[in-house]
Amino acid sequence: HYNPARNEIPAEFVELYNPLPTAVDLSGWKLADGVSYTIPAGTSIAPGGYLVIAEDPATIQGMYGAPALGPWTSNLSSDGEKVELRDTGNGIVDEVEYGVVSPWPAGSNGNGPSMEKIDPLLNGNLGSNWRASTATPAALSLLPLSSTGWRYRKGSTANGEPSNPVDAWRGNSFTEDATWLTGQTPIGAPLGNSSAETGITSLKTTLSDMNSSTAGYRSVALRKTFTATAPLPKAVLLKVLYNDAAIVWINGKEVVRLSIRSGDQAYNTTDYYEHGNDPWSETVIANADKLLVEGANTIAIQAFAKPPQLRSAQDDSTYYGNRDFAIDASLTNVPDGLPTPGAQNSVYSPNAAPAVRDIDHTPSAPAGGQTVTVTAHVTDPQGVQSVELLYQVVAPGNFIPAKFPLTAAQLVANPKQERPDNPAFEQDLNWTAVPMTDDGGAADGTAGDAVYRAVIPGQPHRTLVRYRIRVTDMAGNTARLPYADDPSLNWAYFSYDGVPDYVAGGKTFTSAQLTSVPVYHFIMREADRLTLMAYNGAQQMENSIRLNALQARRTENWEAALVYDGKVYDHINTRLRGGNSRYMGSAKRHLRVNFNKGYPFEAKDEKGRALPVKWDAMLVNKMFGNKGYMSWGLEQEVGAKLWQLNGIPVPESHWFHMRMVRGAAEAPAAATGDFYGLFQAIEFVDKRFLEARGMEKGNLYKLSDWTQNGEMLDRYKPAGAPRFSEDYDNFRYNIHGAASEEFINTYVNMPAWYRYNAVQEAIRHYDIFTEPTGRHRMKNMILWFEPMAGTNGLGRALVMPYDWDASFGPSWNAGQDTVKNAIYNYNTFPDSPTWGPIAARPTLKIEHRNAIRELRDLIWQQDQILPMIDDALATISNIWPAERARWPSSGAQADHANGPVFKAQDMKNFAFTGWTDPFNGDPAVPNGRDAYLDSIMDSGDSGQLPAKPVITYAGDANHPLDGLRFTASEFSDPQGAGDFAGIQWRVGEITDPAAPAYDPAADRVYEAEAVWESGTLTAPGTALSLPPGALKSGRTYRARVRYQDLSKRWSHWSAPVQFTTTGADALTELRRSLIISEFMYKPAGPTVAQAALGYEAADFEFIELRNISAAKTLDLTNVRFTKGIDFDIASGTTLAPGAYLVIPKNAAAFASRYSAAIPVAGSWGSQNLSNSGEQLKLSFGSGSAIRDFVYSPDAPWPTGAAQGG
Repeated sequence: HYNPARNEIPAEFVELYNPLPTAVDLSGWKLADGVSYTIPAGTSIAPGGYLVIAEDPATIQGMYGAPALGPWTSNLSSDGEKVELRDTGNGIVDEVEYGVVSPWPAGSNGNGPSMEKIDPLLNGNLGSNWRASTATPAALSLLPLSSTGWRYRKGSTANGEPSNPVDAWRGNSFTEDATWLTGQTPIGAPLGNSSAETGITSLKTTLSDMNSSTAGYRSVALRKTFTATAPLPKAVLLKVLYNDAAIVWINGKEVVRLSIRSGDQAYNTTDYYEHGNDPWSETVIANADKLLVEGANTIAIQAFAKPPQLRSAQDDSTYYGNRDFAIDASLTNVPDGLPTPGAQNSVYSPNAAPAVRDIDHTPSAPAGGQTVTVTAHVTDPQGVQSVELLYQVVAPGNFIPAKFPLTAAQLVANPKQERPDNPAFEQDLNWTAVPMTDDGGAADGTAGDAVYRAVIPGQPHRTLVRYRIRVTDMAGNTARLPYADDPSLNWAYFSYDGVPDYVAGGKTFTSAQLTSVPVYHFIMREADRLTLMAYNGAQQMENSIRLNALQARRTENWEAALVYDGKVYDHINTRLRGGNSRYMGSAKRHLRVNFNKGYPFEAKDEKGRALPVKWDAMLVNKMFGNKGYMSWGLEQEVGAKLWQLNGIPVPESHWFHMRMVRGAAEAPAAATGDFYGLFQAIEFVDKRFLEARGMEKGNLYKLSDWTQNGEMLDRYKPAGAPRFSEDYDNFRYNIHGAASEEFINTYVNMPAWYRYNAVQEAIRHYDIFTEPTGRHRMKNMILWFEPMAGTNGLGRALVMPYDWDASFGPSWNAGQDTVKNAIYNYNTFPDSPTWGPIAARPTLKIEHRNAIRELRDLIWQQDQILPMIDDALATISNIWPAERARWPSSGAQADHANGPVFKAQDMKNFAFTGWTDPFNGDPAVPNGRDAYLDSIMDSGDSGQLPAKPVITYAGDANHPLDGLRFTASEFSDPQGAGDFAGIQWRVGEITDPAAPAYDPAADRVYEAEAVWESGTLTAPGTALSLPPGALKSGRTYRARVRYQDLSKRWSHWSAPVQFTTTGADALTELRRSLIISEFMYKPAGPTVAQAALGYEAADFEFIELRNISAAKTLDLTNVRFTKGIDFDIASGTTLAPGAYLVIPKNAAAFASRYSAAIPVAGSWGSQNLSNSGEQLKLSFGSGSAIRDFVYSPDAPWPTGAAQGG
């Protein structure tokens, strides 16, 4: 069970089965590779028995009633990986290298079911021998929604607490008095100015007096008895609708707490958070059979509403819905498909359909008219009766979706409804069946090799071809692949002859111009494209707080195929994106594209380089914002680069050329052919965003208009993180002007926020908001909560930017986000549970100005910003005229005639010379944004900053790597020499065409990316000698220095010393004499004695170095491994002529197998050398290669080294 349906529940497990007639002693056996776990001594598995090993044994017991061993180390990958079962001699007893799409069962990938083997004796490495579990939970409705017979008591002053003692009312034995009333849920109070509902079930019991100015109340206690019968369920699903907070008990035991602090809460407390939009919150209650009793049970809810007088603007129905208070609950079975740990697999069959693997087509991207051969490896113990190829030809202009889109009205009425099937997609007449053969004939290769082949005739240019495979064995068992649970529905290829020239306005734009950026083909029905683009107002969806409207606008309702780099992503789903700009104008649109689970998008940048991780979704930027004119995406590219240079993670983006295949002819006219213009692809913020940047698993939110409920904003919620967005609520409600500096530093990564905001101020990314400001809330930012000790489980927020199209001149609003408001107190938070007197912010303000000062010194300089803008412009210089011809009126008004050339100069003017809005009257920027930064970075520190120091080069001539020395002028401060707190040095590389190592194909290097930093040195001193390995030869660098005083104020960085390095004698000698003489990447497993010490096979990996010089002792200071493993050899280590030095993964394990007398340099730790080969790089200093190669388990590398030992 590698990807459970609910991330927050640690329900992964591996099940072992013993097919033997005798018990098997598993003591000391282990799971290895994907996860690590050693089975305890004394563990055995009975004949025909099962053993479950789990990520969290308590969860498996509580959810499924199965005992389990564990917990294991690591997690099973949702992208597929290998899991091994090894015995005490480290021999492989069984293994499975599972996949997540056909021929592996795709239904196991996050949909609830586990992956089960059809027959335990089948080959586990063949995906066709597995299926998604088919067990389903028994129908159960202990408590339906909108139930009658609820007893409720108003939390009025007259009534007081629900009982005395305060917890008595929560249990079964409590008897209600006359103050308890009877009603049906949902019970709630509509706002005085509201009559409509928001898409949630209408109120059944209305509390008309709740908002009374004289007799109003803010809480309600509710109880209801329900009946449970045997057998009691192991787990149940509790759903709660609440606005604004709630605590739920079952039989007196608390089961969930929503938007309110721990402990008993008084009936009249206001110590909780506002919770709007009213979606259902869900929690799975494990071990329900121990919570429930046969017969009568009691659910009790204490529900709270935020006083509207404290936040009237946000409770107003115009913005935040139509109910001030609502409560309802249900208790049912968990609807997810069920695994069957510890029991016979639900898909068990003694005779499975044939196993299919290695499905492929050649060529992968055929030209028009070129035939395609489809191959599949098919086997079956009973013999294969037949293999059929089914293919569907989708002619250009005749796209056949599997689903029809809903209309806008249907979506808004019910965003959760299923889209109707398109019968034409599955109709037999649209699929051609041909036999696949293994007879050695013309269509086949070698007869009898179990590789079956069939040929699909050549198809015209721009044709999409889909195919499936149907197999049958001699017993009549049949299967069709992809399996029914695979969202791809088929495999596909696209016959294509290449991008033709584009002609518009009497001009010809060549294929070379059009292909200067990646080319994406979107294929969809023209009728669907028109309803997607919604140029007709009747096809547009309202932009409002209504929950149905919000969910409808966020539903990927339209089906298409996307082709890129020769690969077809079929049956993908898309929608428009954006708030105010979604339907602006009658031209291009912003899109969001969702790729099918298991088929992530393999994105590449404009230079053809694969991005670090694949994308599950993609945002498409039309490159003009709601200011109405074309930005060409330059502000997106340059803004992202600035944040990246300042250490802030941002989504990746790149330009692409979109082609929309929607008609039979490729170019019937300039405005109706395939060429659809220039767009930007932007990385979607989700789990893969964190993985690409090595960020720890923590709650991730993308903030948006209209939405104040964190549960509607989360993009990733891992196990162990706050389940109901308590971290988001803490940030939103408690980071304010009354919070202490200590509190803010605990719950916000302030050093990162300073750097984030410095760029925000520089580019005027002001379309962001603090609380409370109505509909926009805290939009246009990303929040990631880094798991961290001392934060009460809430984590520390990292603020990241989003949607900065209104920047570099055009802007909305004042740029006051939550953290900036906490520092400078623009808005008050009277309804926050932690509101109080305004707190002073001296240190936060000083540190904030330090960050702006550093940005100004290192980044916001003409020699850095102007080339950055030019580089971005150069990327689209060939294609933009074609884009301009395709969309002559971009956005709400005609664009500037000179396109991105104008925009690039406009951005430069904004940055350094002065800017006025040519279109919409935005605030002017006199003298350039550099002048603005100058005005805010030092004014608060006037007369208190340390003086800007002067740095001088004092090293050897020609700047050799081992002779770089610098001096700084003495510390000077208005408070005197005794105010010294620290000095910091830094060196950054720059791109210099005159440098010997200059690479014209390489990306530009910016000084802000430090290649060496001293850190803060607290001992006074004005001299620096750079370590010999800090820099690389033949490159140009800038060195700077700055001072800090006791108030934490940093001076400006000094003006730089610029220099180009020459080689060092140390590196030359190391390259001559230091070699990697041996390495062990796949050791034999541990002996019984070694296993008893806890060692695994990987612990015996090592790398051996040798000094091949006959006379020269090598100084290994600054020698390190930087690829394969990360390991620094200790400074001062030497290696005598002819001597060896071993670097083992685990020094103690190495000594136990070889000898404790062999010299070792330490242990490299947790990393493993790859058994499938990888790059191994031994470096000097900051990465100058001594030895650099990629090894492989395949010839011509020695294949014996890959055999284990």
